[in-house]
Amino acid sequence: MKYDAYAIGQRASNIRNNKNITQKEIGEALGIGQSSYSRFETGQGDLPLSTVVALCDYLSISPSWLMGEQPSNQKLTTDELLELEQYRGYLINKRNKIK
Repeated sequence: MKYDAYAIGQRASNIRNNKNITQKEIGEALGIGQSSYSRFETGQGDLPLSTVVALCDYLSISPSWLMGEQPSNQKLTTDELLELEQYRGYLINKRNKIK
């Protein structure tokens, strides 16, 4: 299977931005420079497999989602999880206003 480095980088960028995490924070967490991570997000550089796995753990995403594959167990997509997380926050705020 051929992977699209740009699309993989864009998925990583989108989830990182949705979680309000900077490239510098990711780089520090992974033990790489911000510029190396930036090149990964733009599809201009590769990361070792172990670093990609660590990135997925850090972002709470599956490697198969990052690679653009459909998970075999049909888990919720990252966008669906983010939407549920936002809705949960809305419900908590609403409940707190009622108290």
